[in-house]
Amino acid sequence: MNERAHECDEVVGFRTEPFCGDTFVTTAFVAGIRRKFPNAKIIARVENSLQREIFSGNPNIDEMSESINREDVGVWFDFYGIPKVWYDEKRYPEQEQIARVRREEIDRMMSGGPVPSREGRAAGMWMAACLFDLLQLGRVKLTCMITDIEATIEDASIYTSEKDQNWAKRLCGRQKVATLYNGTGRKTWSWYVDRWSQVVQYLRSRGFIVYQLGVKSDLAVEGADALLGHTTLGQAPTLIQRACLHVGTDGSMTHFAAAYRVPSVVLFGPNPAGVYGYDNQIKIVSGSCKNCWNAAPRWDMRCARGRDKECMKSITVEQVCDAIDTAIQRFDL
Repeated sequence: MNERAHECDEVVGFRTEPFCGDTFVTTAFVAGIRRKFPNAKIIARVENSLQREIFSGNPNIDEMSESINREDVGVWFDFYGIPKVWYDEKRYPEQEQIARVRREEIDRMMSGGPVPSREGRAAGMWMAACLFDLLQLGRVKLTCMITDIEATIEDASIYTSEKDQNWAKRLCGRQKVATLYNGTGRKTWSWYVDRWSQVVQYLRSRGFIVYQLGVKSDLAVEGADALLGHTTLGQAPTLIQRACLHVGTDGSMTHFAAAYRVPSVVLFGPNPAGVYGYDNQIKIVSGSCKNCWNAAPRWDMRCARGRDKECMKSITVEQVCDAIDTAIQRFDL
């Protein structure tokens, strides 16, 4: 436990989605919570071993718990879906009043009810405008606005050991490395492995060695050095950190690259680029159907509009190779 926790003046808890990318991004918000409550004891609610591994060694987290709830702490941040925050009303009456109005606005909007802008503005927030701006602001900035914390994706962190760093250093050597991530290859936002193989050939012609990251069950891309299922949660980010370029679809590896300021070429179909993209990315967005995430049950496995992944089909190899050329020129790779 962090020694700071023994002299805390508040206990702050939080929870987040139980997935790798969401958990990693949440560490940026935790850094913002630490800045807002420098002497607090910060407790993370963990739901699986992956979250425990990501939060382990984080200097902003004092404790992990599988059972902590909102009622157990003075301030509670909930990063599930649209984020919300609760304050102890006795200790933080003004903050809780603002937070309550924002929570009520969110609930009304999510249930399809009208949003009274007067209440929103009185709380310093008009949720309708805020959600409208989601496609412009991105979820990191939006989360900070709703919860009144300050953070960027570059605040996100994951503990990596010296052994992890040495492994990545040996693997990369003096080579010009590009990392590739396409997820399972079966998700609605995955691209086609035959097209990726053509992109890999192009990257190799430009002097890159290409390492494909992911889990063992992901579809391998011909021509890439597949590390599928052969990297730990500490090794993958250290390899991306040493890479010159990252290419892929939306996912945890994309968040790692953004946090480490690694230039990226990222393909977006059902996942909106404005929500999940970052400033250091060259974004390739479907020119036809797009932005249907969460529009139907199991949208991640079946096209929500019944169009057989039209969004990803519309992205061509030429577009991706042109974006790689742009990245090489823009970032002097």
